[in-house]
Amino acid sequence: MLKKKEDILRRILVFVVIVAVAACGSVEEKKMKFFDKGKALFEKGEYIKARLEFKNALQIDPKFAEAYYMLGRVEMKTENPKGAFGAFSKAVSLNPDLLEAQISLGRILFAAKQIEKAKEKAELVLEKKPGDTDALLLKAACLIASEKTKEGEAILNAVIADHPKMPEPLMMLAKVYLDRGDPAKSSKLLESVLVKDPKNIRARMLLAELAEKQKDLKAAEKQYQKLVETGGEPFKLLLSQFYARNNEDAKAEDILTELIKAHPEKISYRLALAAFLKSKGQRQAMLEVLERCIKENPEAYKPCEMLSLAYLEEGHYDEALQVMDGFMERVKTGPEFLQAKLVKATIYFKEKKMDEALKLVREVLDENPRDVKAHALKADIKATNGDYAEAISDYRYVLDEEPGNLRAAMNLAKAHMRNSEPMLAEQTYKRIVEQDPSAVEARLDLADYYAGKGKPDLAKEMLEAVLTIDPDNRRALSGMGNLAMRQKDLPAAQSYVDRLSKTEPDAANTYYQKGLLKLAENKPDEAADLFEKALNLNPDFEGALFRLLTIRMNKDGIESAIERCRQQIRQRPDNYRYYVFLGRLYGTQKDYAQATQSFEKALEINPDSQDALFGLARVEQAMGSIDGAISKYETLLAKNPENLVFATIIGILYEEKGNLKKAVKMYERVLTQKPDSPVAGNNLAFYYVEHEPSEEGINKAERIITPLLKEYKDSPQIVDTQAWLYYRKGEFEKGRDLLLNLDEKTRQVPV
Repeated sequence: MLKKKEDILRRILVFVVIVAVAACGSVEEKKMKFFDKGKALFEKGEYIKARLEFKNALQIDPKFAEAYYMLGRVEMKTENPKGAFGAFSKAVSLNPDLLEAQISLGRILFAAKQIEKAKEKAELVLEKKPGDTDALLLKAACLIASEKTKEGEAILNAVIADHPKMPEPLMMLAKVYLDRGDPAKSSKLLESVLVKDPKNIRARMLLAELAEKQKDLKAAEKQYQKLVETGGEPFKLLLSQFYARNNEDAKAEDILTELIKAHPEKISYRLALAAFLKSKGQRQAMLEVLERCIKENPEAYKPCEMLSLAYLEEGHYDEALQVMDGFMERVKTGPEFLQAKLVKATIYFKEKKMDEALKLVREVLDENPRDVKAHALKADIKATNGDYAEAISDYRYVLDEEPGNLRAAMNLAKAHMRNSEPMLAEQTYKRIVEQDPSAVEARLDLADYYAGKGKPDLAKEMLEAVLTIDPDNRRALSGMGNLAMRQKDLPAAQSYVDRLSKTEPDAANTYYQKGLLKLAENKPDEAADLFEKALNLNPDFEGALFRLLTIRMNKDGIESAIERCRQQIRQRPDNYRYYVFLGRLYGTQKDYAQATQSFEKALEINPDSQDALFGLARVEQAMGSIDGAISKYETLLAKNPENLVFATIIGILYEEKGNLKKAVKMYERVLTQKPDSPVAGNNLAFYYVEHEPSEEGINKAERIITPLLKEYKDSPQIVDTQAWLYYRKGEFEKGRDLLLNLDEKTRQVPV
């Protein structure tokens, strides 16, 4: 009986094992069935259907690395590099030996200009599979992008020796020759590719571009026409663009018109015609094309976007909004509705309607929290409002999603600088330069930073790199000239000023730089003539006027300087700084009545002018009795209790007298009516930092000064108070860096 039971159990166990094995086989078969079907669809170019099959395979086996790899390829084909990056990353995390996925990741990193990371991927593959052609080509591309051209060229030549018929290394080498200034060699290589493969579209496009750059327009036209023969209608757009670039407008327009007639349903052709008309300055014709397109395709988003942005570029905000509102009324939901809402937010942002813009951006993010463009716009709004901490958070999100987004990286660096985080700004700028050695703006900003920190050698290194990329860059030439003048290297300064003059001979800044050089050479008369020329071109060039007035005062006396300043005011009666200059000149002459009148005029134009307020207070102090001045302004304030200029001056005078409690009361009165008053706010914050440095006093000072620093980031007085606040809090490095990073304009404010 026992033996019989054992026999039954043995049979059951065998049955269970057989069923389990069969089930396993069934699961594996199902997975591979989906996978193989997906691959077949992929080869046919049916990418959406292929994606579904690969996802079905992954539902059965979430650790199926090859399916993630193929899913990544689908995302690349459907122009979704972010999705592809995620899929390839998952594939290599599951199977690091899936070398095709490693190479694909490297290519995406290279496209995002993360050159070092891309090179690491190539080297990882070469360690596992020495001689892998794709890895060698990726490594060569990385070396060339890192300006190690000879090393990259050596790899390309080795690949060509092993694979003489492979087009890719030949085309890469052709690009190397072109960059080196050898178009003949480049052309020869591309032609050799086309001999072997006449239908190689990329080689023919490169050959067409090369011929166009060499001004051989007949040869270029021939290549573009062959592209049309090979690739069909899509390449007619390229031919049209070629004609447009080379002023054969009738031919360009004819091609586009024919395409629209043949395919009236294709909106892309109409948009191409609108873009062409815009590039040729035919505004009305462009508007008509877009309006007709919208009328015939009322639910199409792209023509509405293009029309709205065209109005926005011209500053026609109402028309731009009207186009977007019309689209949103017709299409009340979906991804394009959110895109329209974001364009509308951009219009409000350009209009400086920050609250309305931010409201719309938040609505977009509520619907789609991962919308990168919405995060970028939100960051721009926050940075414009001075909310740098929040802006930094959103810029970082953008960069997490799009590591190659240089605009976001630049804005992040600037936000760090404005947020008194210069070291983080420096690190960000350095990463940008590593990622893209041709990032001129990042190098220029770094040069300004290093010059401000007293590191002329590092500043010079950045500026020289800019001039290697762009020999005529005016900002770099001016910067190099200024560095040379500070180091008393006048011959070098002269060479940079000469180069600037050749680049922009009749510009205000060129004459100004020449004037500075003449001052350094102790030739004030010649400098004065040059500053006059700068002012003729730009009557609001305050630096040029300041230096001209200094020369006049030193040479001909103060009356000459006063007359020249008045002359400039007649040209620019709304420039409040010129009245400040005039007030200072009268103050130096001890003509206090005229000085008072000048400072009051400056305050009439700009009631927040710190220089004018302090100038007026000092005039009152210089006229004799501070008590008399206080009495005078208190009488005026009693008659005009809303006049905050009078209240601020009384506060300053009480401070000068040493009656700090009364000064504090007056500043508090001003801030009750105008919380963002820079002078009252700064002086009150400084009082707390200097005279009541308790925890409560420091907190009060911080609440007052922080918003002011956002609005008046270039004010030496406000920056000084914030720096002193940092010192009181024990944040010594922040205080030091804040003072060191006052930019050139701020540090040279005329005293």
